[in-house]
Amino acid sequence: MQHAGVPTPAFKTMDGSAWNDDGLRYPLIVKPVHESTSYGLEIVHNGKELRSAVSAIVDMYRQPALVEEYIDGREVAIGLLGNEDVEALPTVELDFSGRALKLMTWDDKYHKRLDEPTKICPAPLPEKQNQELQRLAIATFHACHLKDYARVDIRIDLQGNPYVLEINSMASLGDGGSYVKGATTAGYTMSGLVARIVEVAYCRYFGAGLVEQLHVAS
Repeated sequence: MQHAGVPTPAFKTMDGSAWNDDGLRYPLIVKPVHESTSYGLEIVHNGKELRSAVSAIVDMYRQPALVEEYIDGREVAIGLLGNEDVEALPTVELDFSGRALKLMTWDDKYHKRLDEPTKICPAPLPEKQNQELQRLAIATFHACHLKDYARVDIRIDLQGNPYVLEINSMASLGDGGSYVKGATTAGYTMSGLVARIVEVAYCRYFGAGLVEQLHVAS
């Protein structure tokens, strides 16, 4: 992302063999480099907490930890669909109102919390800002060489600056997921969305001409 000019939080990976947090500003987010769904995620505020969190990840998950600066502010998710011509679905905002911890945790994603953030779509953003966020999402898609569909998670700091947190190459298609929320707002039914993802992949692999022939034949 950095090579492509996409803004992302400052980060390091740590495996416990050395402790160098130079250049990183607390608080920091610590999580395993190879897990998903916020497994092992923790927010730390000083060097002692950092060492403890990294050590716990190395011990439990047998892998290094990703350590990145926490971006205080809003969080949005943008679903993408396509390849050369990528469609950006309506932007979804995660509403953390009334919550001290403004992060998506494992408990949130598995619906274990009563104050799970609601999803607002379309996100209440000025059109110019929304267009810039969607441009960044598509730039991230291409920079990471993704295909067919994905979801990009972005934090917006208190000054309005965006930071891409990650791109999900296999975004959840669960009913409550941000990708489906954006697609539904765009007018897709669930079956229509799945059919469109399959069609996009088919076009990439076999060529658009064959898909057009199938449409004519049907």
